[in-house]
Amino acid sequence: MRTIYKLGIFFFVLIVTACQNDVTEDIIPEKVTNDDVRHTEISLDEGNMIISPEWLANVVDSVNNLSPTGRRHPWVYSVRHNEKEYFFVCDGVNSSIANGYLYFTSSGEAIPYNSDLYNVLSAEDDRVLVWWRYYVLKQAQTKAIGDNTTWTSTSVYTPKGSLVQDTYIRSEGMTSIHEQEILDYLEINYPAAVILDEATTTYNCHAYAWHIMDGGAPVWMGKDINPTSIYWQDGSYYQTSAGGAGAKVAYIADNHSAVTTETTNYFISKWGDWPLLRHHKDDSPYISYLLSYYRKTPNFSIGGPSTITASGGYAGATLAISPTISGFSCVWSAEFYGECDRWYIWPNGNRADVSVYLNSQDSGGMLRVECKIYNGNILMGNVYHYLSVYPPNSTMTIEQKQKQEQLWKQYFEFEFLQ
Repeated sequence: MRTIYKLGIFFFVLIVTACQNDVTEDIIPEKVTNDDVRHTEISLDEGNMIISPEWLANVVDSVNNLSPTGRRHPWVYSVRHNEKEYFFVCDGVNSSIANGYLYFTSSGEAIPYNSDLYNVLSAEDDRVLVWWRYYVLKQAQTKAIGDNTTWTSTSVYTPKGSLVQDTYIRSEGMTSIHEQEILDYLEINYPAAVILDEATTTYNCHAYAWHIMDGGAPVWMGKDINPTSIYWQDGSYYQTSAGGAGAKVAYIADNHSAVTTETTNYFISKWGDWPLLRHHKDDSPYISYLLSYYRKTPNFSIGGPSTITASGGYAGATLAISPTISGFSCVWSAEFYGECDRWYIWPNGNRADVSVYLNSQDSGGMLRVECKIYNGNILMGNVYHYLSVYPPNSTMTIEQKQKQEQLWKQYFEFEFLQ
């Protein structure tokens, strides 16, 4: 038997507190109300799908059928202009604005793309989100079962040592009843999603993607805020294009994190208290039309010789940073200690040519070359290379040179690296 739920048009606040989701006994509320009620009434079936007005149900079904997975449902907004109500259906998938951003009158008449009324409605601020297939789950996510869990503050750090705010050790609060409700809901609404780990309150999406995947212990990252931006703001990670397994995914239009797999557009993510799942990027409760991908910043090094001989009083070498990443820039500098008449460095992107002119045929010195790597204005790393320079007639043994080079390095550590 089909149960019908009716609701007025209202504003849904789609803010999920750090993927803090939970299964409630009432997966679908009997009735939802809000002060900002509009005159059009929408009826839903027990699956939270629109069944009336019929024209809107048909539009939603049609747009949904255009999606890559056949499971991406659009957002429906109510737009008021000159005291009249219109509907805006946005699928967030189609690349064509004409096919993905649709406007209708309250009676279902389509408003031609790029018409005067279409453009006026596009600029209208008086709009509210009135329906989204997964808004009920979103509401459930805000009702955390934290009443029977304990939260103990803990410290987690990025690879570059920055503290990740709002992170906790959370006790297990999942019950067998709640877990079965989750499994039943997933079977009906996300049959293509594959469960990789059981439902638990001990860790969430952010912790899995940014911490646990790299060997960290289970924590709950972001009880009140989404703290994950520190991972790319401090240079621990850099933004890249989608492709390949292991990239971190930030849902910019939502509060969610995931990890890419070897299969294009398939992610692994933890759905709050719910299980860890493998799923298509558009087949989850989270808004996925705006995603950013990040990879861990590598350990950079400078390649080149460590010793050169100044034949005729002159020596030169070419150094290069490795690995190279598109969009990154290098700032080179150098300092010399020892018997040197003059030295030069000529930066050229990820490479640098250096030259040294000795003023003594009996002793040499050491050139310390530094390269700072930037992504925009974010320092991603800085590395050093020590280049020993000797005259051609040096009588020092290998052991003596090693001791001399240790002394030179100690000088740089004390004089330049303080």
